[in-house]
Amino acid sequence: MGAEYGPTDALRDYHVSVARGGIGMTTLVYASVSRSGLSFCSQLWMRPGIVPALRDITDAIHAEGAAASIQLGHCGNMTHFSTARRILLGASTGVNLYSPTIVRRACREEFGQIARDFGSAVRLAHEAGFDCVEIHAGHGYLISQFLSPLANHCIARMYSLDMKCCSETLLFQK
Repeated sequence: MGAEYGPTDALRDYHVSVARGGIGMTTLVYASVSRSGLSFCSQLWMRPGIVPALRDITDAIHAEGAAASIQLGHCGNMTHFSTARRILLGASTGVNLYSPTIVRRACREEFGQIARDFGSAVRLAHEAGFDCVEIHAGHGYLISQFLSPLANHCIARMYSLDMKCCSETLLFQK
């Protein structure tokens, strides 16, 4: 329920309706941390220009007595060249059969930039009034690509991750 990578009135109306129904928290899904992390044109792309519209949504949710959460992620190679507007990045070089598109293994600098993009997106979410952030690490998206031996063929130590679960929830302290 996004348009031009930003929220729509339909997205706002849906989450306000859920909040009005008495739910404790509603989560906006999926918001990409960068342009290269978008898998569809109707998804949100976290950037300063959409913060006021997101703040409008969180304010309306809070007015109904509910908390607001947002799911942040990067789709890695689970996109199309036309959406990402660049060669797709993943844990390993290969072919994404979903698109189909050639995928290039992310280098250390790119992975560092993606990590910084996650940090920026979390800060923007806080600025937009979200109470919680969920990091999307499943369904073949970038973080899960690094965790999966089916997608990560790289044996270099810089790509190994020591994680006990595939998703973390971050609560903002007020």
